[in-house]
Amino acid sequence: MSAPAEPIASQPAEIDRPVAREKMVLPVLAREVFSAIPEIGDDMCARPTAESCPDFLAGLLSSATPEEAITFCAYVLPPSASVAWGHRCLQARPSGQTAIDQTLESLIGDWVAQGGQDGSREILRREILEIAEPIRPRSPAVWIALALGWSSGSISAPDLPPLLAPSFATPRAVNAGVLGLLARCDLAERSDTLGEFVRLGRRIAAAIAAGREI
Repeated sequence: MSAPAEPIASQPAEIDRPVAREKMVLPVLAREVFSAIPEIGDDMCARPTAESCPDFLAGLLSSATPEEAITFCAYVLPPSASVAWGHRCLQARPSGQTAIDQTLESLIGDWVAQGGQDGSREILRREILEIAEPIRPRSPAVWIALALGWSSGSISAPDLPPLLAPSFATPRAVNAGVLGLLARCDLAERSDTLGEFVRLGRRIAAAIAAGREI
């Protein structure tokens, strides 16, 4: 899969302030994910029929392209939960990180831990986005940082009219980051690592379903 393109801002925001934290609700059927964010179809070949999200995910894992389970996890979770999942995957496979990767992982962890949408969290989101945007090439940590930056609030510079990122921007960047982590694994470890990443995603989904903090 080629690297995702930069997101195109979807719409003006009424005012330049943090968007309220999204309601943590999971879709029941996999096709609801495809209806809500059709761009997922550009990132994976499998298509759901009437399967539940857990059943569709299980089918992806046992398919000829189990990596698509990663893609589905990135899209099925609400944006901030998807970022939290990407961060946990980074923590699970930290090898090969540069100093800037380590800095970003730490900042992402701070943002995830804060929860809510207060002013300090919004300042941190902008700081992370400002650090990550110019970095090339983009490592898994950079992709997760970009996903965070695009997950809420305005993506334009403070002196420009506020714009929101499109709905596919965060899951697509999380997908790129987690698949990048998977690609760095030795071939012999790749299947176990993929399974580990999906288990982390399932735990977050279970917490959301139970109404617990992720």
